[in-house]
Amino acid sequence: MKPELKTLANFLVQAKKNSWAGKGMNEELEYGIRKVAQYGRSYCEPFELRYIDQYVGGEPFQGFEVVSELSPEDKGFWKPIWAMSYSGEYTGTKKEYEEVINFLREALKAVPINAPFRGPQEYFKKNADNHITYAYFNFWDGNIKKFERGEERIYKVLNRESSKKLIYTAQYFGGLVNKR
Repeated sequence: MKPELKTLANFLVQAKKNSWAGKGMNEELEYGIRKVAQYGRSYCEPFELRYIDQYVGGEPFQGFEVVSELSPEDKGFWKPIWAMSYSGEYTGTKKEYEEVINFLREALKAVPINAPFRGPQEYFKKNADNHITYAYFNFWDGNIKKFERGEERIYKVLNRESSKKLIYTAQYFGGLVNKR
């Protein structure tokens, strides 16, 4: 017996807001895996769910997220029920790296419940004059069961005429696993 899709979506949204995007647990690991984010919370008895996000590299990077369930009859075994793979790269300047990464974290914390993969379809950062300085766009095909061709982009807006420069891209895909 698996949790309902609504339960899984709610869990993913909370997990993503409380892990890397929310500056949650990050630690160095061995075997070439550099960082991990982990989040666990029981939303619906008899299920206990666990989320793990691991990635390697810096620029470029690749990662993998997995949600596993533990139910009483499994006797301590965590069984993966949902997974997502992603890869990407920041191509902007070293000077603005931290600002862009913080903007990416903001966008990822705005993950929508109807598509809990990365961030929303659009997200913008404005300066004190209310002009857009960074623009985040996210596209995908599918739903929580199976999604593919996911792509997110961040542009630096260079002037008021909306001239922009692509400074971050990532691709992703995933969905339910172990459905039988």
